[in-house]
Amino acid sequence: MKDVFRKAAKGLFDEGLVSAFSGSLSVRDGDRIFTTSQNAMLSDLSDDDVIEVPLADNSGSGASREIIVHRAIYQNSSAKAIIQATPAFAISLSINENKILPQDAHGQTFLKSIPVVKVRDPLASQELARMLPSVFKSSYVSAVVKGYGSFVIASDLIEAYKLTSCLERSCKVLYLSKKNQPQPSRSWEDKKRHHTTGIPPGIGVMDRSRYRKR
Repeated sequence: MKDVFRKAAKGLFDEGLVSAFSGSLSVRDGDRIFTTSQNAMLSDLSDDDVIEVPLADNSGSGASREIIVHRAIYQNSSAKAIIQATPAFAISLSINENKILPQDAHGQTFLKSIPVVKVRDPLASQELARMLPSVFKSSYVSAVVKGYGSFVIASDLIEAYKLTSCLERSCKVLYLSKKNQPQPSRSWEDKKRHHTTGIPPGIGVMDRSRYRKR
């Protein structure tokens, strides 16, 4: 199992889906959760970075801060594996979107739509633990917390990694398509409001007083 953790964690880091010390991974095994430890470096995960905590209670010394979110999702969904990542394009879109609708074929097939979850303090895991389970009770397999990062559930850790990679690629395609959309031309009234004279600034209007009749 630890080899699978290392493979998924390295893939996430190599694709830029997490930074050196961001993100968390977990797998449910009956009434136990195997998860990455606090401050685990996903680019070079060691055996000691994968720890076991119980599913049923809130104990979990040494686990990542998001362990209470992982636990809440497991207790309220069919998830067997969870990845929390920090994909840049997904986070960027979450700032202004209520839901992310992929436009690429893979995103439409595997993700369909990605809800954006807005909380007062994304670093307050208790708030995420209250809100995210209801998202994953439905047909969603992914969600993006505004300004914070993504959560993906799956049947195993490698599948969760693939979905996280798919999510970020879909968000990148959508971000670039929005950026490259042609800007609407301004109306005639707008052009009049923004019209400027051909007189360079600083020259002013020519003084014609000497031509006046005396």
